[in-house]
Amino acid sequence: MNLDIHSGVTTLVILLAIATIAIFISGLRILRSVKTIQFFRIRRETTGQGWFVIFISFLLLLFTLMVSRYSEPIIYTYYPPTATRLPTMTASLVPTTSLTPTISLTPTITTTPSVTNTPGVPPTIEAGFLARLDPNPDAVFSPIRFSRRIDISNQPVTPLTEFKNPIDHLYGTFSFDKMLDGSQWTALWYCNRELVYFESMIWEGGSGGYGFTDWNPSEDYWLPGEHEVQIFTGNQWKRSGTFTVIGFPDTPSPTDTITITPSPTMTNVTIKTQIP
Repeated sequence: MNLDIHSGVTTLVILLAIATIAIFISGLRILRSVKTIQFFRIRRETTGQGWFVIFISFLLLLFTLMVSRYSEPIIYTYYPPTATRLPTMTASLVPTTSLTPTISLTPTITTTPSVTNTPGVPPTIEAGFLARLDPNPDAVFSPIRFSRRIDISNQPVTPLTEFKNPIDHLYGTFSFDKMLDGSQWTALWYCNRELVYFESMIWEGGSGGYGFTDWNPSEDYWLPGEHEVQIFTGNQWKRSGTFTVIGFPDTPSPTDTITITPSPTMTNVTIKTQIP
């Protein structure tokens, strides 16, 4: 039976709750039976036994509450439920330098899908999917929280909705449930409605836990404006999150024109494609 950490803790809490109720009821029965005992000494000893059993049930109730509240975060501290990076298709970046007899440095992006009202995976990215297993349509993701750093449990350190340049590495963290190992998972990063980065991989992070998507370009790629991250399982949109970048980066963006050309090459790295 494939039992994840969350399900295991839930099952343990239910069993402890049932045991607590059973012990409490047993103590009440002992106290009620005292009325039928004629001898004072035996009645006093039986009463003490009944209250002792009820006291044990309260201790077990306290232990059950502690297991429910603290056990799962402690377990994730030692066994972080991160998504395993598996062999994925690499996107070949073919830079072509444009010689423009003008002074202004204007970065251009060819074949760049824009954000639509209904989020979707661009066809050029979907064509590179490697998973042969359909994703679970009931999979869910929590709201995405953004931060400059995360801890060992994939929790954001000082999450924000607004970041001021200079910026280098940003994380989008989330919790997930009902995911299916072997299915395709994709995260798209947009800046001012233009796709600037994506990662796509075969999911092997388990059915439930905490995960993240991250982008670590050079500082001059963080342009001011509204940024959005979209998460998909297969080609099904699951969750979007937004944050704002204020201020201009210290250095200008490069003038190379980047063309994304997917090639069916299996490697042991995650698709992390940076689009200036």
